[in-house]
Amino acid sequence: MMWAGEKGDMDVWGKVFAVLVHHFLPDKLNRWQKDVRRSWRDYPGYALYVYVHHPAIGAARLEAIGCPREAAVVSRHHEQQTAEDSPVLILLRAADEQN
Repeated sequence: MMWAGEKGDMDVWGKVFAVLVHHFLPDKLNRWQKDVRRSWRDYPGYALYVYVHHPAIGAARLEAIGCPREAAVVSRHHEQQTAEDSPVLILLRAADEQN
C-alpha cells in the first residue's frame, strides 16, 4: 500500500470530486478507490482513496517524522466521539468538518 504520492496528494478538484461521490454515489466510494497514482488516469480513484484514508495517511507521516502523540490524535479524528477524547481531538474533528 502506498501512503505518500507526490507532493500534495490531492488538490481542490480531487476534494470536490471525492465529496460529490461521497454525497451522491456513496456505494461507489470504496469500489472506485486506487491506492496508487501511476498516471493522470488514476487520479480520480486516488483522490477517493486519500479522502477515505487521510487519517491513516496523516498519522503515518507524523509517525515517520517522530510525532507519535500527534499521530495518535490524527489517526482517530474520524472515529465516533467518546467521553475520553482529548480537547485536541475534539478540535481537530471540528476543523476537519469545516474543510
